[in-house]
Amino acid sequence: MLDSSANRIAAWIACALCWAVAPAAPAETVTLSPAADTTLYETTPNNNLGATPNVIAGTTAGNAGQPYRNRALIRFDIADRIPAGAVITSASLTLTVVRIPSVPADSTFE
Repeated sequence: MLDSSANRIAAWIACALCWAVAPAAPAETVTLSPAADTTLYETTPNNNLGATPNVIAGTTAGNAGQPYRNRALIRFDIADRIPAGAVITSASLTLTVVRIPSVPADSTFE
């Protein structure tokens, strides 16, 4: 039979093992919708197109001169949706292509 100090050690080891193999807290999924979006055109830097329904990204094909850059910006308001101190282990973004360039581009559109 084990003495009381051996029982205490065995109990501590059992607790430590239970804590070490305890399942992690379940992950929570949060789906966010954009709070704002805009397109920035290299050729017209003062026009941000914030009121249009689409965002445009990439470069122009260069038909009327050099290719110009367009950038899409999308903002998400996470302050009320993700708790302070939360650890984000993965994220994904799904976009829909609604128009493909008529001039061949070095890109894949699905």
